[in-house]
Amino acid sequence: MKSSSGGCAKTVTSIEEKTFSFYTDETVYTIPYVRISGCPDEHLQWRINHTLWEEACWIFDCAELEDGVYNLFEGETVIQITGVYQYDRFLSVVYAEEEDENYQGPIKIVYAIVIDTLTGERVLLADMVKDKEAFKDLLLHYFDNDLREIRLFIFEENAEEILLYGGMTEDETVRYRITSGGKHPEWENGNINSVSYLFHARSFYMTEDSFVVLPGADYFEELVFDWESISEAVYTADEW
Repeated sequence: MKSSSGGCAKTVTSIEEKTFSFYTDETVYTIPYVRISGCPDEHLQWRINHTLWEEACWIFDCAELEDGVYNLFEGETVIQITGVYQYDRFLSVVYAEEEDENYQGPIKIVYAIVIDTLTGERVLLADMVKDKEAFKDLLLHYFDNDLREIRLFIFEENAEEILLYGGMTEDETVRYRITSGGKHPEWENGNINSVSYLFHARSFYMTEDSFVVLPGADYFEELVFDWESISEAVYTADEW
């Protein structure tokens, strides 16, 4: 897994936020994605951009147009890009559900797409974990010093879920939930009919300062680790 930094990481001159729109039954669906330019390796740049687009459009693979999940992309996009970060050879794009001022509750859909700009491939949370026990220990004790009156806790089963779903894309998470969550006739075609499947998505992103775990809707706030505190548990760019 180790190799020197390179690829397009040091040569990208532009990162653009774009939207892809498609139409059906007079409804417009809009999916946001990111595209890079400036990489001297045109083939690699194409691979990176294709992965960025394909991973943004995962919804095509597992939903029908009339299903509830597609409503997140209908008209004014509800799922938006809320951050784009570069850490060495890694490019992270963070997606989040638009805030609803009238809704009071803990549920928030947040996930991230991380691309290795040396290969053009997506990197999942589970790929970055080099010591599972050390990683789990950091998760279990993340809220130890939380002084809020109503605080969060991460238990053993929650940490296991983060590792499990952290090894799946959004599409794979949805399909896993469908096949393991029960038998219902409306699911037999393998398509989602509820956005609730996306509540289980677990992902991460990286900045120059931090490794950030997005632990799903149950823990709607980000788990932010500085590189020094988490370097024994996950791979850094120098080790990848």
